[in-house]
Amino acid sequence: MSQSAYHWEARRKQRIIDRRQVALARLQEAQAQEEARLAELAAKEERERREQEEARRKELEQHLRTRNKGDMKKSVHNRERIKAQRLMQEHTWRDERVGKMNKAKKNEVLQDVLRDHRAKEKLLRDHGVFNGPHTYAKSPKMAQY
Repeated sequence: MSQSAYHWEARRKQRIIDRRQVALARLQEAQAQEEARLAELAAKEERERREQEEARRKELEQHLRTRNKGDMKKSVHNRERIKAQRLMQEHTWRDERVGKMNKAKKNEVLQDVLRDHRAKEKLLRDHGVFNGPHTYAKSPKMAQY
């Protein structure tokens, strides 16, 4: 092989190596740009998520500060009124039924009613809902027995 042929072959191989190195550098640069873009996108999404969370928290605080407390009280009072009406209906129905019974049967029914309400009171107390006496179950008319 002549020296010039060897020289041309070496230059050709060097050009191939140089092109390969340039292509690898280009790929690495593209990967670095892609990673930077993804990191920036993730940071932007995180920032937007935090801003939305902060806006939601501020909106809730504003709502809690400016809500109409009168409507809430009316709602609670309305529920309590309905509950009291229902209890009075139960009392009047029970009073009418018990009023027709003889004395021994009346006492037995009242004991059953109190036992039932004591069980309810115990259940509610165990669940932390009620902490009072069972006398709420008695109607004023039946309290004398």
